Amino acid sequence: MTPPEYILSTLEALKKPIQMENIGNTPLEDAIYGKVMSKKFRKLKAGDDAVRLTK
Repeated sequence: MTPPEYILSTLEALKKPIQMENIGNTPLEDAIYGKVMSKKFRKLKAGDDAVRLTK
C-alpha cells in the first residue's frame, strides 16, 4: 500500500459514522469516569490517589 492509498483509506474509514453508546440517565462525567477507570482501559490497578484525583 502506497502512502497516498493509506491516507485515502484512512480518510474513508473516518467518514463512516461512529456508533454512540447509550448511557441512559447517567451523568456524562460519571459515564466517562467509569470508562476511564475500567479494567479494560487500564493495565494496572489505580491507586487511591489516582481515584481521588480523577473524581
